[in-house]
Amino acid sequence: MNISIDKNTREITTRSDLIQRIGELRDIEKFKQDAFFFCGFPSEAPNEELMYACTALLDLDEKLSVDDAAKARLVDELNKALNRDSGLKDNMNITDSKKEIRDILDHIDLL
Repeated sequence: MNISIDKNTREITTRSDLIQRIGELRDIEKFKQDAFFFCGFPSEAPNEELMYACTALLDLDEKLSVDDAAKARLVDELNKALNRDSGLKDNMNITDSKKEIRDILDHIDLL
């Protein structure tokens, strides 16, 4: 059981879809943070840098001024997250978000 967005039915076709997906990824990382530190829930460690990169880009998007630096930082953190090992067995990791990360990276040109 993964805490994640519906991976099978929702495709990214517009910039708005991509922004929404980035927001959902940020929310997954916030959930991991709460679960990891407060609940003892089986979760990989929260990726705070990815969460901050998503938040920074979303904040800029609200001001209609996403810049290359924010986009590059997000892409860098997404790539690092893909290579990061959770340290948990697959069946114990309820917060795996690698599919979401790949989807965002595959459509990053929409930003």
